[in-house]
This record gives sequence, C-alpha cells and structure tokens, in this order.
Amino acid sequence: MNVLHLALALLAVFQIGIALSGHAGIIVFTILSGIPIGLNNTVFTESAMEVSDAPRPVASAGYNFVRWMGGALAPFVATKLGEEVGVAVPYVLGALCCAVGMIILYARRHHLRSLSRVDADHVVHDTAQAAATM
Repeated sequence: MNVLHLALALLAVFQIGIALSGHAGIIVFTILSGIPIGLNNTVFTESAMEVSDAPRPVASAGYNFVRWMGGALAPFVATKLGEEVGVAVPYVLGALCCAVGMIILYARRHHLRSLSRVDADHVVHDTAQAAATM
C-alpha cells in the first residue's frame, strides 16, 4: 500500500510542477511523471485483481474498463478545461484527483489488507526459489 501512496504523491507533485513551470520545467516534469505512471499501472492492476472476490479475468476486465474509460475521456475534458478555464487547470485537477485517491485508499485500507499477504507470499516464494537455484 505504501507504493500506491508514493506513486500517487509523486504524480501529484509532478502535475503541480507541470502546472507551475515554464517550458523547460514542463519537459522535465512530463518525463519524470512516467515513473509514477508506470508504478501506478503495475501496482493498481495487481491490487485490483488481488482484492477482488471476482475471478481474476473478471476483475481485470472491470478494472481495465474503468481505466480505459478514463483514458478515453481525459483528453477531451483536459482540453476543454485548458482552453476554457486555464492551461494549468487540468494538471491541478489531476493533482487533486491523486490526493483524493490517496484519501480514499487510506479510508478504505481495510479492503487492502490482503495485499500485505501477497507481499509476504512473494518474499517467501522468492526466497525459496532463490535457495532452490543455488
């Protein structure tokens, strides 16, 4: 769960950096934002499938539907906000969404308890696998 919060916090900081920076800062923060986006992609996908009671393919399909729907709507909404309200607004809104996501993850953390078991299983499995290859 710490990775989820870290990735969202980094993404929020980089989005604020884009909103407040000049040309060079926008380039740097845009490139750096790929780090938390990659972390989010991996960790949120795995988390969504591990905490769901649905079979893994169903959980994956549901999560991907939500993710791709957001990906389809975001460019349109961000463009409208940028054109009609201000160029920094989409990034500030994105940072606020990251903050809200962190609050929701914290408030609903009891649903994520099973993820600590997954981490423990990977440590035990990885240690046993490493010992077997020696």
